[in-house]
Amino acid sequence: MSKQILSYVAASYPILWVDTIEYQRAIENLSSVVSKINHESYQWDIQNGIKNLQNNTVQKGNGDPVEPNNNGEWIADMNPVNGPVLGPFKTRSEALDEEIKWLEQNIF
Repeated sequence: MSKQILSYVAASYPILWVDTIEYQRAIENLSSVVSKINHESYQWDIQNGIKNLQNNTVQKGNGDPVEPNNNGEWIADMNPVNGPVLGPFKTRSEALDEEIKWLEQNIF
């Protein structure tokens, strides 16, 4: 698999999609192979968004009130609607749930 990944990276494929039940193992293998040739690799998942695998940081979104803090935890910043900052939460989905609950109780 390593040779095939390297050939895709060398051919300038912008993205590689891997569908597997052993996702953590696949991520470790992909990251290891790509880092050997000085390329950055990122992981995306529905709960955490985009994460840089070399330095383990989560990329912040644009205009989304639910974003990671500097500790990799998630907050829901309700300041745009005159509310508090909710959190921190372990996952993005927890922060999204609390954002919705707060909006339903205070705005809608």
